Amino acid sequence: MKLCAYEINSTPVHSLLSGAGYDVADLGSNSPFLAISGTETVPSNYQDISSIENWATYGRNGAHNGKPIDYKFIRKEIYILVLAKDFTNCTTAEQEIAAQWFVVDHLDRDTIYTTPQQIAYGGVHHANSVEAREGRVGYVMMELYNRLTTADVNTVMTDVSNDDLLHLYITNGREGTLQGDPEGLFDYMAAVSGTSYSGTGFAAKAITPLDGVTLAALTDQICTVLKDGIYADLTEE
Repeated sequence: MKLCAYEINSTPVHSLLSGAGYDVADLGSNSPFLAISGTETVPSNYQDISSIENWATYGRNGAHNGKPIDYKFIRKEIYILVLAKDFTNCTTAEQEIAAQWFVVDHLDRDTIYTTPQQIAYGGVHHANSVEAREGRVGYVMMELYNRLTTADVNTVMTDVSNDDLLHLYITNGREGTLQGDPEGLFDYMAAVSGTSYSGTGFAAKAITPLDGVTLAALTDQICTVLKDGIYADLTEE
């Protein structure tokens, strides 16, 4: 992903923020910061400012596909950049961000912060992660309630409630076996092969969504939201 800043009179807004600031009216209808895929061309009047520090500082003020960027979305981008640069080659500021956002292991964090400090940052990290997961689940619920019959929604809600999948995902961050966890919400939604949900999960059900959307397309969209915080409107087929 690229993080792009809108330019006002050829100056990106993040540079203006460190000075006199800018008038919101100068943005017009544009978002101050945009996230776009790495293969997309930077839009006109925007500048690519992708960096560990800029993602951490300005990412939450941005949007992707018209939807706000959440904490976990930003954390993934920071992780990718830290991994590419290697923690040992990062600046002190970048290493502090990597440790605060928990994108490096304990041994690396120990070189920056004490255990009590890591516990304090961990509390912030946990709260932000829970908030992000709650937002993703909330969006998915609206997709289901508006694209499935009441009976089908009730079936899905009973399934995830019986195994406490929503709570384990939102509060504990349990995703699924492909992510290295015990069975979780992602296994159920995608009916992952080799799990107890391979034949009973959402993707394996005899459900026909409303509005001409296929079950496969809806499943893919839901999983993309839950995993990556990327929102894309489904089109009727």
